[in-house]
Amino acid sequence: MLLNKVRGAESFEHIRIVNGVECTTFKSACIVLGLLNDDNKWHEALAEASNWASATKLRHMYCTMLMFSDITNPVELWERHWKSFTDDIQYRIIRDMRDSDLYLDDEDLKNL
Repeated sequence: MLLNKVRGAESFEHIRIVNGVECTTFKSACIVLGLLNDDNKWHEALAEASNWASATKLRHMYCTMLMFSDITNPVELWERHWKSFTDDIQYRIIRDMRDSDLYLDDEDLKNL
């Protein structure tokens, strides 16, 4: 795709230059040029589902999106929605460990 948009490229690095700025990856250059779709529909889907779905269902939905959809930036999708994916984990661990004083910080929740 980039080769069709970038004229006179002399190297792989030159292909990644968009508007005078060198992008770190070919994919990011494609995003800047508008050649790839953004992930707004996936953000909206997860935000809407978080109103009615359990955290378990949201995690399954996210995994299904990763496997079967063309997500441009899966890390950003995770960063924006991880709290709704993990809202049941602390409760389950407290219940299973029978320790009501147990506290998991954000990093622990992300790792779990």
